[in-house]
Amino acid sequence: MKTTKTSVVTKSVLALAAVASLNAFAGPKPAPAPAACASCDNSALSGSLSADYAGSLIFRGLDLGDNVLSTSLNVSVPLAEGFSLSLGSSVARGLSASGGRNGQFGDFQWNTYSLGLNYDAGVVKLGLVYNQYDNVSGGRVGANNSFNEIGLTASASAGALDFGAAVYRDLDRDAWYAQASVGTSVEVTSAVKLVPSVVAGYGFSDYYSPVAGDDGLTHVAANLAAPIKVTKNATLTPYASWNVTGDQRAQNAHNSQLIGGVKFSVGF
Repeated sequence: MKTTKTSVVTKSVLALAAVASLNAFAGPKPAPAPAACASCDNSALSGSLSADYAGSLIFRGLDLGDNVLSTSLNVSVPLAEGFSLSLGSSVARGLSASGGRNGQFGDFQWNTYSLGLNYDAGVVKLGLVYNQYDNVSGGRVGANNSFNEIGLTASASAGALDFGAAVYRDLDRDAWYAQASVGTSVEVTSAVKLVPSVVAGYGFSDYYSPVAGDDGLTHVAANLAAPIKVTKNATLTPYASWNVTGDQRAQNAHNSQLIGGVKFSVGF
């Protein structure tokens, strides 16, 4: 449904209010972050290296391409008390003709680069992050469709529940995106957990909508991951996600879709 276009100030207030009210953050991927390296508690540097295969790559509710392999490197560097610096990079590549717009094998490629400043306040964890997304070739959004953004994130736990929220400002377009999530973790055995979660995204700008002037829901996704501890520092995580498209993702081929994948990560 079309809504009246709000001013930049109004968008800022609405988006920041979403973060303040939920005091949490969750990223767009259905699988949870890999477990921290068990032997790195006193290390000056920690992080993870992972490989992730997904039937479709979903970015904030938008299906970018099919049959995709992603590799990621994330590093955390402690700073002053409670503060840390995080750096991340990932490359997603289509493995089949359906993974690229022009039907060439492996044509689809989507790169992500992140730099973040984090603060652990105990009850809530806060973050200021800069992301660059680079759609190198192919995919359903076309080649050279790159953008930069800055975001505020927060996360907190209450009992068995983990809450999250985030807001991002597109630096290349007049675009805002907000996201909220809730999830939990259930221990099945000492090596296996079940991690169900629900995430919803909302776009405050024309960039996320095929209709000029529209603000609205981008997607709602129900996710289930099953992290399996392979070794002390390695985790294998099969996952599934049911993605329901909102009005701002009307260009999707499907109104709703079920995707699956598996992720292997190693902490250091």
